[in-house]
Amino acid sequence: MPFRILCADSSAIAQRGIDSLCRQHAHCRIDRFVSSRTELRHALAEEHFDVLVADSRLENVDFMADAFDIRSQMADLRMLLFTEHRSPTVVARAVAYECYDVVFRDSPGSEFIESLQSLEQGRPPERSVLVQFRSFMTRPEWPSIPKAPFLTKRETQIVALLGLGLSNREISLTLRIGIETTKEHVRNLLRKTKQPDRTAIAVWGLKQPSLAACMPILESSSSWASSTA
Repeated sequence: MPFRILCADSSAIAQRGIDSLCRQHAHCRIDRFVSSRTELRHALAEEHFDVLVADSRLENVDFMADAFDIRSQMADLRMLLFTEHRSPTVVARAVAYECYDVVFRDSPGSEFIESLQSLEQGRPPERSVLVQFRSFMTRPEWPSIPKAPFLTKRETQIVALLGLGLSNREISLTLRIGIETTKEHVRNLLRKTKQPDRTAIAVWGLKQPSLAACMPILESSSSWASSTA
């Protein structure tokens, strides 16, 4: 594989599992492992890498906050989340921070290898959950909400993104709009829906059948660990 890959994971057991899985497939080699945020920063400063494989948490700290800074400094670095946290919010945030792909560790190990191999084609596999979420989050048309027909399409979209657990910054990044514009939309939603806060808007939105029906769903899968045995 003509890519240099850095893997950031705080678990030595997980590192061994990832290394073992990659060694079973030609051209899928991890060039360097790091276990902490400090080691990650040093590795990125010391060497050139094309791909960063990381869990959504590093040293039990949210990695996605670091992902924003990394993307700001290294726009060409592709980030692949290989995470145990099967959560719609994790995937939605990965879309916001322009991650290359998301693979869950309870999925077959072949999905992780397939994602690495897809780097040569320049796009993640069609089955990628990240592709599905991105398509939903950036869709041009949104269903009307019978209980709130006065919402604009953009406001309905932001209700959906709030339902996925995104912050104002993450909504701004997803929609490519200014953060002040996002804040103004949220203020309008609070006024129009008569909800007390953004969390209440998210819960309210998830209870609307027309919106809930089109929300992406994460399906359970078999453990990746069985593929490394």
